[in-house]
Amino acid sequence: MNPYHKIKSEADFHAARKKGVGASDIPTLAGLNKRCGQTPLTLWREKMGLAEGFEGNDRTDWGKRLEVLVLQKWVEGRYGEDAAKDFLSGAIREKSSGPFKVKTEAIHTDRPYCMSHADLLVDWGHELEALPVEASPYPVLVEAKTSGLYSAKRREGQVFEGYDPDDRSQFGIPDKVFMQVQWQLYTYGVTEAWVVVLIDTADYREYGPIIYDPRHVEQSLALAEKFWNLVTTGTEPTPTTWGDVVSLYPEIEDLTAMVSGEAETSARAMIAEGRELKERVKVLEDKLDDIKMGLGILAGDVKEVVEDKDGVKTTVIKKTMNRVLNDSEGKTLAKFRDQTKDSLSLSEPLALIEQKKKSRASLEKKMAAGKAVDPADLAAVAETDEDRRVMALDAELRALGAYKTSKPYRVVDY
Repeated sequence: MNPYHKIKSEADFHAARKKGVGASDIPTLAGLNKRCGQTPLTLWREKMGLAEGFEGNDRTDWGKRLEVLVLQKWVEGRYGEDAAKDFLSGAIREKSSGPFKVKTEAIHTDRPYCMSHADLLVDWGHELEALPVEASPYPVLVEAKTSGLYSAKRREGQVFEGYDPDDRSQFGIPDKVFMQVQWQLYTYGVTEAWVVVLIDTADYREYGPIIYDPRHVEQSLALAEKFWNLVTTGTEPTPTTWGDVVSLYPEIEDLTAMVSGEAETSARAMIAEGRELKERVKVLEDKLDDIKMGLGILAGDVKEVVEDKDGVKTTVIKKTMNRVLNDSEGKTLAKFRDQTKDSLSLSEPLALIEQKKKSRASLEKKMAAGKAVDPADLAAVAETDEDRRVMALDAELRALGAYKTSKPYRVVDY
């Protein structure tokens, strides 16, 4: 196992993060945190002291408080109630208790820019006489997480997000958590770890064992070495998102940029690919319209029983559309509604901002009820400078009377 030492304060922790590549930085370098607005460029600016990194708030503070209880649950399951009580007594004071080490930092001996801070390191060291018979004498890392119900939901695509409710092995955790833990194993020189997560304040899960994979770590090392070279040379990383580009060039000048040679060839290739993708999007939109049409027909033709003055009942079919389409068990399949759209293109970013507001209000409601919320979810719906610029422009355009609202049109949600 590699040497490790205690981090004395939260300020020391944030200061240390600027001196190397930490476990939470690896998913960002791999492009897995774009949804939260974190890219290699934003991370580079933090390391260079050009931008303030996220140092926590009341929500993350409560997340950390809950994580201590999550770790206590893991200790109790492995070493019993007495050990768990001793651990909790020390952890709430940010003190280690026997083999249960908290607030530690490991820096790899061969690569001093590679560091991490494990939530819990179980290191028996010279205390093997206290080791329970059934417990392993080898060191183990434990990473604690708290998550909301939505963010914890398993989603599969190019990467795994969320936590698998059935697979409790190392394959059941999100890819970015797996990368984070592998980096911790590398820097601490430990071969086994566990991830414990509390979902929606009541669903406790353990995932593991997570075994050190040198082949996976080699890929992370390549990302870290390339990034840290950019930090040490003061070289900005290449932008990876449109937000990066806008942050590099915040103002538009009334001038014309010229490209030639390889740059021109690259521009033409990108434009050609963009046009091809637009055509593919059009084909998909046409298919989507067919699906909407089919669902609309299934939801239409409302049957109504009418009774005349002589008491004769007749079934009449009305050409109208039900607002909800249910299956045979009463479960909602689709909903139909009317919507209007402003003629200006601001309607789309405004809709996204409104959705973020609703999501933010929902998360704040959960927190007010004492439920745990993932800080990543809060960061994803936080109001940005770009949001404020859009809303200010919207207010200005409305004051000028520049908007023209379209007639209502029918949309379907499913």
